[in-house]
Amino acid sequence: MITPPSRSSQRFQFLLPRLLLLVGLCITGCGGGLNTDYGKLDLASVTGTVKLDGQPLAGVMVKFEDEEQRFSSGITDSAGHYRLMFNSEKSGVLPGAKIVRFSSAAAVDPEAASEEDNPERPAAKENIPACYNKESKIAVDVKSGSQSFDFDLKADCSTTGSL
Repeated sequence: MITPPSRSSQRFQFLLPRLLLLVGLCITGCGGGLNTDYGKLDLASVTGTVKLDGQPLAGVMVKFEDEEQRFSSGITDSAGHYRLMFNSEKSGVLPGAKIVRFSSAAAVDPEAASEEDNPERPAAKENIPACYNKESKIAVDVKSGSQSFDFDLKADCSTTGSL
């Protein structure tokens, strides 16, 4: 004997497509992208060049980090030039005192930077001396506006302070 669908089952079949449509609209939103007002942040434009023993460093992450561990970063091109990015959409860095860190491993593959996080994938080899990444003492004071910071690192770690 076939029983007709219950009233609650009919209601569910009626409401399900509308519910899915409503959820889809909530997820995608009604406008285009985020409406972030970067003007309120007073982001400074920072570019520069990174060298190691006088030779341009390509594919190195340059990170300007404040004491709260907020940072802007950029990747050097084949000539060692970088431009700091505040996030994936906007270039710049918040003004203030920064520690500058350099990493070849982080720029190549952030997921491979630690064997502990992913034991199946070997850690990317860090070619920058620790005195310029984890233990960096290179400090700069970023001002509002545009500026350039060039770094000529030394393999023996003899470069300290801002350059």
